[in-house]
Amino acid sequence: VGPLAIGLLPILACASAIVAVVHFLGRGVAAGVHGHQIASSLPMDRSGVWQLLRDQISTVESLVEAMVSAGFGAWDRWLFLYLMVCLTVRMAPFPGHLRGALGAIVLVGAIGMVVGNFAKPAVDLVQSGWLILTLTVATLLLLLAISALIRGVVGLAKLLSQKA
Repeated sequence: VGPLAIGLLPILACASAIVAVVHFLGRGVAAGVHGHQIASSLPMDRSGVWQLLRDQISTVESLVEAMVSAGFGAWDRWLFLYLMVCLTVRMAPFPGHLRGALGAIVLVGAIGMVVGNFAKPAVDLVQSGWLILTLTVATLLLLLAISALIRGVVGLAKLLSQKA
């Protein structure tokens, strides 16, 4: 139970903070990403896997478009972006507690499934949680794309400087 509780701490703390950040600072961005939700089931064939990847790219695109349309002239938009990046990255499990974190992810998923399927009054709560999950996944995928691009440019620059 101890490793499970330790694995659950960053998930609950960061998820709660992300909910607060979206509620107070990021309503405009969240509304723009709302149309592109992550899949609620795993694909079972090759075409489904490719469709899932296309949907992920569309989700990241909608996040970027929502950020641009929300406008970043105000300080609160920059604070929202900063907090989303920090909180989504901090959700990673603590070193040495990977098993507990995986168990915590399964536990949170199971609780969400039970609440979503059996507690009909809480369906709206699960739906709003799904929007926060979509926003979090889109933020992480955007960070992955940016870091892959930077790593590629740096690697290309190193390769070209060695040849010269």
